[in-house]
Amino acid sequence: MAPSFENLPEDDDYDEEEELDFGDLQDQYEVRMEEGLDAFVVVDGLPKVREDAHQKLVKFLLRKLNTVGKTGEDLIFMPINEETGMTDGYAFVEYETPEQAVAATKALHGTSLDKRHAIAVNKLTDIERYGREGRIDDEYTAPEIEPFTERDHLRWWLGDPEARDQFVMYRNENVGVYWNEKEDPPAPVVDRQHWTESFVQWSPLGTYLTSMHAQGVQLWGGPSWSRQKRFAHPGANLVDFSPNEKYITTWSHRPLQVDEGHPILTAEEDGKNYIIWDIATQKPLRSFVTLDQPGPTQDADGNAIKKKLQWPAFKWSSDDKYVARMTQGQSISVYELPKMNLLDKTSIKIEGVMDFEWAPALPQRDSIKTYEQLFCYWTPELGSNPAKVGLMSIPSKEVVRTRNLFNVSDAKLHWQSQAAYVCVKVDRHSKSKKSNATNLEIFRVREKGVPVEVVDSLKDTVINFAWEPSGDR
Repeated sequence: MAPSFENLPEDDDYDEEEELDFGDLQDQYEVRMEEGLDAFVVVDGLPKVREDAHQKLVKFLLRKLNTVGKTGEDLIFMPINEETGMTDGYAFVEYETPEQAVAATKALHGTSLDKRHAIAVNKLTDIERYGREGRIDDEYTAPEIEPFTERDHLRWWLGDPEARDQFVMYRNENVGVYWNEKEDPPAPVVDRQHWTESFVQWSPLGTYLTSMHAQGVQLWGGPSWSRQKRFAHPGANLVDFSPNEKYITTWSHRPLQVDEGHPILTAEEDGKNYIIWDIATQKPLRSFVTLDQPGPTQDADGNAIKKKLQWPAFKWSSDDKYVARMTQGQSISVYELPKMNLLDKTSIKIEGVMDFEWAPALPQRDSIKTYEQLFCYWTPELGSNPAKVGLMSIPSKEVVRTRNLFNVSDAKLHWQSQAAYVCVKVDRHSKSKKSNATNLEIFRVREKGVPVEVVDSLKDTVINFAWEPSGDR
C-alpha cells in the first residue's frame, strides 16, 4: 500500500527549490511565436471613426478581407483610443490559415478601401520579427532628409535647338549614339567600348538605352549617359517595354536559378523564364515560365522541331494598366497593373485563339462613356465552325463585335495608331486550295455598331499591310 502524506520518509521530502527538467514536454507543446501568429495580419491606413461607427467599419472592411480568405467580425480587433474615443486607423485580423494571410498581404497591400484611403496589409510575424531584431526604435526619430541633388534630365535631347533625332549604332566592340544630321555626316554624342554584351535597344519613348549583360539588364540615359536602372535577371536574352515605360519584361531561355539570400530575386522567381519589373522601383512584380507551343515536337525522322518563340509574349494595353498573355488555342490571361492580379481571377477562354493585339490608344467608341480598353483576336476554322475575328472590351470582357470568315489560311491584325480602325488581313484559299487571295476586313471602331468594310478586290496574296502614321490611309 502506498504511504500516506503524513507517513512519507524524511529523505523523500519535496524540495520546492529543486529544478525539474520539462525539456521534452516543452519541445513537444511549446507554441512557437511565428507559428502561432502566422495567420494574423495587420491592416493599416483605415479611417479613424467614432465608437458608434466602429462596427459599421468592421463590416465594410470584412467584405474586402474575405475576397482572399476567410475571417469574421469576431476575428478582427480594431482598438479604440480611450482619450479620443475613436479608432486609431489600424486593425489586427486573424485568417483561417497562414496561406490566406500571405495571400492577403500580396493581394490587398496598397489597394484602395475607398476614395480617400489606401490600406497597408502586413503579416504580424514580420512586424514582430523586425521589432525583435532592433529595427524599430521605441522612440520616434525624424528621418534624415538628404540635400537636393539635381539629376540628369532623361529627355534632354528634346531641347536640341535643331530638333535632331538620335540613333544608336553597335559595331565591333563599340556602341555609339549619334545626332542624325539632314545633310552632314552623323554627329557623335557618346561612344563606349563593351557597353553591352549582345545588343542595345531604345525604350518606346526614347528615355532609356538598354544594354544586355550576363548578370542582367541595365538602362542608361541623360546628357552624361549614366546608368539609371538595373534589373538582376541573369542570362536575360530579350526585353520588352510597356508603351509608357512604366514596366519592362525580361526573358531568358534558361530558367532562373535563384540562390538563397539573393538581394532582389526570391524563391518565387526560381525556375521561371519571364520577369515583369516595375521600372521606377526596379523590383519584380511577377514571374512566369515559358509556355510550350502546341504541335509536334519531332519531325518524321525523329529530329527535334525548333518552335518559334512568340515575342512579345506579354502584350500591353495602351495605358500600361493591363498586360496579357495568350495560351495558343486555349485562352488569353489579362493581368491588372501594378499588382499583377489576374483579371477576375480567371483567364478568358477562347477556343482555338491564334493571335491578339491591344488597341494602341483609348478606343472612344460611340456612346461608350465608361473606361475601356479593346483587344482584337482571331480563331481559325474548327470543324464545321467558321474562322472568327472578335473585339473584346476590358475590364468587362464583353465581346463587342465578331465577324465570321471562311476558307481562311491565315490572318494578321493591324490597328490604326489612334485605334479608330483595325484592319484584319485575311489570306483565303479556294475550295480546292489551289489558289490564294487576300481580303482586308476593316472594322470602324468608333462608329455605331462597329461596321466592317470589306476590300475583296485584291486577287493576289498581300505580303504586308501598314497604316499611315496618325492617319486613316
